[in-house]
Order: sequence, then C-alpha cells, then structure tokens
Amino acid sequence: MPTVQKSLYSEIAEIEKRSIPAVIVTVVESKGSAPQKSGSRMIVYSNGNTHGTVGGGAIEKEAIRQAMDLMNSKEPLLKEYSLETDTHMLCGGNMTLFFEPLNPPSPLYVFGGGHVCKALSSVIKDAGFTMTVIDNRPEFASPERLPDARSVICKPYDQALSELTFTDHTFIVIVTHGHLHDQEILEYCVQQPFAYLGMIGSKRKVGQTRKTLIDNGIAAERIDQIHSPIGLPIGGDSPAEIAISIAAEMIAVKNNIDTQTWK
Repeated sequence: MPTVQKSLYSEIAEIEKRSIPAVIVTVVESKGSAPQKSGSRMIVYSNGNTHGTVGGGAIEKEAIRQAMDLMNSKEPLLKEYSLETDTHMLCGGNMTLFFEPLNPPSPLYVFGGGHVCKALSSVIKDAGFTMTVIDNRPEFASPERLPDARSVICKPYDQALSELTFTDHTFIVIVTHGHLHDQEILEYCVQQPFAYLGMIGSKRKVGQTRKTLIDNGIAAERIDQIHSPIGLPIGGDSPAEIAISIAAEMIAVKNNIDTQTWK
C-alpha cells in the first residue's frame, strides 16, 4: 500500500477521533487527459485546508468549493466534470468525483451527573453527540446510572478539567450541584476552544457569574459566547423539559443556527 494512502487513512482516523467535519473526495472515473487516475483521494476540511489531491489546478479548486458546500450535509454526491467545459482546463478529458461528507459525532462534556444530566443522556443519544459525564460524587458518576454516556469520569472537577481535550467542535454543558463548582468549571472552559458552552442558572446567577468573570479578566466578547441561562426558552422546569431545551439549543448550534437572539 502506498505511503500516501496510509497517511490519508491516518488522517481519517484522526477525523473520527477528534470529531472534525470533513469531506472525502474520490476520483471515481478519469477519461482522456485528466490529471489524476481513478482512486485518487483528497480530504477537505471545514477551514478549506486539504490532504491529498485529485489533480490540482482548476478541477481541484472546484472540488474544494463543492466539498465546502457539502460540509454540513449528510448526503454524498457523485458529480461528473468536463475539464474543458466546466473548469476551462486545456488538457481536456472528463473526471467523475464522489463527495463523501464525514460528520463524526460531536464530543459533549457534561459536568454534573444529576437528574438533568440523566435526562439529557437519553434525549441526545441519537442526535450526533458522544457524551462524557464528569462528577465528583461516586453515586452520580456511575456507568450503570448513565448507560447512554460514552464514558463517565469520577474525579474532582479541577483534576478532570486538566485531563480533558477541548477543540472548536467540543460541546460543554455545566449542570453541577453547586454554584462554586459551576463558576470554577465555567471560568476554565470559557478560556478553551469550544463550539457550545452552556451553564444552568437563574438570570440573577448569570449576572453574578458574568461580573465575576469580568473581574477575573475574561473578555466580555468571550463571555457573550456562553449560553446561560442554558437551553431554549420552551417553558417547563422538570429535568426532562430542561434536558429537551438544552438538546434543542445544542442541535441548533451544531446546525449553525444563532440561538442567542431567541432569549
């Protein structure tokens, strides 16, 4: 097996591991003077970066553009290009490309394994998230109690935070049993990369938390990215209803819908 292919498969494994959105582009058929043969592959990332090639030049530029359009889609696409007509490449020939979106589950850290967490684990299990629950209480941080969670961590929150990996695709929900825990976790997480960061609490608690963060040197622009009070305003205050509102907000964010203006 060629080294370049091994490298590409390693990249795909990393995409799955880190839950990075990407599109694999494969040359299915190549006719005439097309620049790459069938089987050539390229990975296109959400920032436009690539790994591998389907031929370079105008056809590759068009393939990247098409892949970016499909980045948040779950539907693959098979498309044929006339290199002379569609991309104005003088070499001529035809290429058929297969676009395969990779949408691995988004990592979700839930701090606090109480009733809301338990309800949330059931609600989001088929919604494209892999859930890790962190709680410092053994009776709540139990895999038997939370069978829908991918993993359950029972450690002091400060220790667990230092061992977790955060990326631009990480979703974070803070629903612990104490305000001091919430504050500690929020202050750490808001300084990490994330896709979504939400904390449960009343408007009074949110106001106090915001003041504390500002006093501790956290930029207002960063604080504005926090979803708190957490969840969409659908009414209801039972753990199940709160979990549904949180799940709805996370799914909206995952689908690039601005929810901050709904509150």
